[in-house]
Amino acid sequence: MTAIIALATGITPCMMLIDGFSWFIAAVSVIIGAFFIDIMINTSYTIKDGKLILKAGILFGSTLDISKIISIKSIHTIINENSYAWSADRLLITMPKGYKYMVSPTDKAGFIDALLSIHPDIPILDDHQGI
Repeated sequence: MTAIIALATGITPCMMLIDGFSWFIAAVSVIIGAFFIDIMINTSYTIKDGKLILKAGILFGSTLDISKIISIKSIHTIINENSYAWSADRLLITMPKGYKYMVSPTDKAGFIDALLSIHPDIPILDDHQGI
């Protein structure tokens, strides 16, 4: 009978034995999933009053002074250190004190042009130059 219930519902016999705990695991999974969906849906880059505002969901954000940007480099990586990017095709923004931020705007050229309109001396590096 247990096998029929497991096949019909997708619940494994082990989960049926620890029914109370399985609800806890399901609830935690839903919360973690909602957290990641929020970050994926609500990642944005806004330029306002000479600042670049980076947001990733309701918990993560940074504000960068555009006039202090040291360089911008086009990179292709999946490393997520200080990343506000959901694509491997990214821009690496280097700030003073070695701080680096990764973004992946849909219109990379337009994004760079908007930053250059505020700080025209930002060096734009390509994939083959080192930072």
